[in-house]
Amino acid sequence: MKYLAIIPARKNSHRLRSKNKKKLMGTPLIEYTIKTAKKINLFENILVSTDDNDIIKIAKKNKVLAPWIRPKNLSGPKVSTYRVVKHALDWYENEYKKIDAIFLLQPTSPFRTKKNIEETLKLFKSHKFKKSIISISKSQSKSKLKNSKVFVPNGLTYLISKKLLLKYRSFINKDNVPYLINNHKEAIDIDYPRDWAKAIKMLQKKKNEK
Repeated sequence: MKYLAIIPARKNSHRLRSKNKKKLMGTPLIEYTIKTAKKINLFENILVSTDDNDIIKIAKKNKVLAPWIRPKNLSGPKVSTYRVVKHALDWYENEYKKIDAIFLLQPTSPFRTKKNIEETLKLFKSHKFKKSIISISKSQSKSKLKNSKVFVPNGLTYLISKKLLLKYRSFINKDNVPYLINNHKEAIDIDYPRDWAKAIKMLQKKKNEK
């Protein structure tokens, strides 16, 4: 199997301005994801899809692919992740080689680990590459039902074969197999200022423990 890691990083963000390049304790947010992906001896390549020149510079500094500015028609807030990934995949297969499966690694999960990616791959293999994998965690929102557990996608990792991606045109589909993340730090998905503040606290705590 040939795997391509795709990191989508749009320029604008309504909830947290320029979050993908915003520095989290001195390091651009997207750089956490790039560095973790580079620890894996698995990917044919790591490709950053962005409409931001600053993010392209960060990607190139870290020696991963960032070959173009994403077209405007693929950079709006309502553009599906599928369309963004399909554009990147088509370009890569035209310029390099055919791919069998795609790891979607969103830059909003800075505490994703090498182990998370390896466990996602292990789960994918255990289902003989016929299912797509989506990471989930227990919802932090209070449930109306006593003692009930609500699990939601956390954006940490998605893995799907090209065949299923083209079939469903989505990473979330009826062939999903959940990969449960119990570690609250790993599961953090930075979308709001409160998430950013929480991430800083986590990093400061780690720094103080050293």
